[in-house]
Amino acid sequence: MAEQKEGSSQVLEALQSMNDITAQVRDGSREMTTGNQVVLREIGSLKSASGDIDRSITEMEQGIERIEKSVKMVSAAAEGTRTTTERLESVVGRFKIE
Repeated sequence: MAEQKEGSSQVLEALQSMNDITAQVRDGSREMTTGNQVVLREIGSLKSASGDIDRSITEMEQGIERIEKSVKMVSAAAEGTRTTTERLESVVGRFKIE
C-alpha cells in the first residue's frame, strides 16, 4: 500500500511538473505572439516609410529633369542674346562718328 501511495505521489508530481511546463510554454507562446505583432507593425511602418522615400526620390528626379530643361533653355536664350548683341554691335559700329 505504501508503494502505491508513493507511486501515486510520483505520478502527481510528474503531472504537476508537466502542468508547470505547459504553463511556461503557453506564456512563452503569448510573449512570442506579442513580439510578432510588434515586428509586423514595425515592418508596416518601414514599408510605408520606404514608399514615402520612393515617391520623394521620384519627385526629385522629375524636379532635376525640369531644372535641366530650364538650364538648356536659358543657355540657348543666352547664346541667342550673345549672337544678337554681336550683330547689333557690328551694325552700330558702322554708324560711329569719328
